Amino acid sequence: LHSHENMAQSDVAISPIRRTMNHLAEQGLARPWTAKMETQEEGTLGPPPLMELCLDVIATHLHTFQSFGHMIPHHLMKEILDRRKNETMTDHDLPLFLETTFEAVPPEELTFLSLKSCRSVSDEGFKLVFASCQSLTALDLSFCELLTDNALQAMAKSCCALESLDLTACRFITDAGCGSISRLRSLTELDLSLCNKVTDLGIQAIVRSAGPRLRSLNLGDIRQMSNISVQLVADHCSSLR
Repeated sequence: LHSHENMAQSDVAISPIRRTMNHLAEQGLARPWTAKMETQEEGTLGPPPLMELCLDVIATHLHTFQSFGHMIPHHLMKEILDRRKNETMTDHDLPLFLETTFEAVPPEELTFLSLKSCRSVSDEGFKLVFASCQSLTALDLSFCELLTDNALQAMAKSCCALESLDLTACRFITDAGCGSISRLRSLTELDLSLCNKVTDLGIQAIVRSAGPRLRSLNLGDIRQMSNISVQLVADHCSSLR
């Protein structure tokens, strides 16, 4: 009886993966599902050894699905998204990414989001995220190479509750983007390291507005920053740890 129960549970997990792999096979992106159940340990029936590989394949080709609906259970969808590398994510992936995220955490309860290293996401993609996630208090956009001042303007309007913002190595951000950051009235942590288009003017806009609230400020390796910025930080950022 115990073996039959295990087999039924395994079938529930495998069926959506089989359907998804066959969908990819129809597009020439994967082989059809042909795996058979195998015994992993003596007397224990578990999922086929190809499960891990199939989850990786689905994650790689996630952008080929318009919507999963209820095709894949939430616990498996979470595994697939965890395997999806941010480096390969595009604007096309974001609606599905948000849909699945909101299945786990409603948008009004989502307070932290990491889009670190989303190097192929453009301003339009980021604007969609900001408009959809207006309760964020912490946001990691580090190494998002296509992010510009235009997206930061939208972020300041939509995500006005932000307390922590990481923009490390967002190389297209300029002083205009710093002006948008200065409008975040709850900001206490900011990382602008390696943002080499930022100058003393941008830093001045931020520290004059948010300086007294800032507990953490990273301005490392900003090449156009001078001693003027150092003095501004010393004068206005009295809460730095």
